[in-house]
Parts: sequence; C-alpha cells; structure tokens
Amino acid sequence: MSAVVAASCAVPGYFTPIEIGGVEYVDGGVHSPTNADLPIRLWFRHLLRQELWTLRRPGLRLGTVEPDRATLRAMGLNVMRAHRLDRIEAAAYALARRRLTETPGPGRS
Repeated sequence: MSAVVAASCAVPGYFTPIEIGGVEYVDGGVHSPTNADLPIRLWFRHLLRQELWTLRRPGLRLGTVEPDRATLRAMGLNVMRAHRLDRIEAAAYALARRRLTETPGPGRS
C-alpha cells in the first residue's frame, strides 16, 4: 500500500516514478489536469455537515475550519510551487485564528 501512496505523489522533476509489478507509476495530474480531488472534497464536506447536524445539541458549540477564499487564492492552481508556501501558511494561520476566536451566534456552528 505504501508504494501506491508514493506513486500518487510521484511527479517527474519532483519525485521519482514508483515501480509496482514492473510498471512505473506517477501522479495522475501528470496525465490529466482535472482535479479528481474536488468531488472527494465535496463529498467529505457533505459528510462533515451531516456529522455536525447529528452532533448538534442545545448548549453545544461546534465549529469547522475549512479553506476560505484567501487561503484558496494563496494556494493557487499549482500547490507544488514552493514560493507560495509562506502565503499559504499565513492565510491558513489567519483563518484558523479567526475561526478559533469567533463566538458562534444563534443558528451558527
């Protein structure tokens, strides 16, 4: 299983292709620029919303921290660009700090 995970990160120029059963594998993004991660993230977001709804109780405060527009903008389309790391970190830190200091109002989680 670890070879499969390594292969999913193998991007020529960054990481060497991984050989499994005599075949070299690289990240699917090398072949196609579509983001298969998006439907997965949307599904997990749906599951998170269901879990939050299930956990909702009077007096219980729930919250989530998910990338906001500033964080997504800092990430850009090519997250492999190392020069973005400081901007991504700063945006994510600011978002988490904001979310952790917010006081949820009625009906908010």
